[in-house]
Amino acid sequence: MDIAKLNHLIWQRVGLRLTAEQIFNLRILCEKYLQHQQDLYHVFIDFKKAFDRVWHAALWATMRQYNINANLIRMIQNLYDKATSAGYLNNNTGDWFRTTVGKLDCINSFKYLGAIIADERSKTEILARIAQTTAALAKLKTIWNDRNMALSSKIRLMRSLVRSIFLYACEFWTVRADTERRIQAMEIRCLRKLLSITYRDHISNEEVPNRTWQAIGPHEDLLTTVKRRKLKWYGHVTRSPGLAKTIL
Repeated sequence: MDIAKLNHLIWQRVGLRLTAEQIFNLRILCEKYLQHQQDLYHVFIDFKKAFDRVWHAALWATMRQYNINANLIRMIQNLYDKATSAGYLNNNTGDWFRTTVGKLDCINSFKYLGAIIADERSKTEILARIAQTTAALAKLKTIWNDRNMALSSKIRLMRSLVRSIFLYACEFWTVRADTERRIQAMEIRCLRKLLSITYRDHISNEEVPNRTWQAIGPHEDLLTTVKRRKLKWYGHVTRSPGLAKTIL
């Protein structure tokens, strides 16, 4: 193999790529195939759950080598022998085929490098991020209620422990009007916790950003941060050669 081909293969190896780029490539591929109503097939090797991919013939041989009861081996073997599977999509069942390794699981979504890939595009991921952020906010309740802690310290904790959870891989989201409203509502909850503003204070959600501005000065809201990061990533992809630019 010549040097040029070797360098090309090394560059295309996923293990040498940024996590962000891998998520971006997968999301864009899914978006494009959905747009053109075409099927898309991905192959992943999940070493963490390799027990689902055990070669059956080798499994029976190994059990016999360890002198496991023959009746027990036959009982387990009967669970797997002649097992068949089929894909199910849009109320249609595909062709049946024999399963000789592991089992086939049908799922509507899966997590890839910390990001959720689902049929609903980015909505499932955004809602999951909102839930995770809200949970992190609640776990730090004692900090937000601490009257002796400086507001500047609370702000740093909010940015590093709460906002960072929500903003993970936000560069690749498709944000629609309904999800924008959910993001804004979640941010208002965060600001209320930060400034110790409860609903019993009768301060409207529209007034909370103004109180935040007065307390900590100019700051960037979450939606603006998401849009800025999306533009920054787009510029990075268009300037850099490689698979991400080709997919885009």
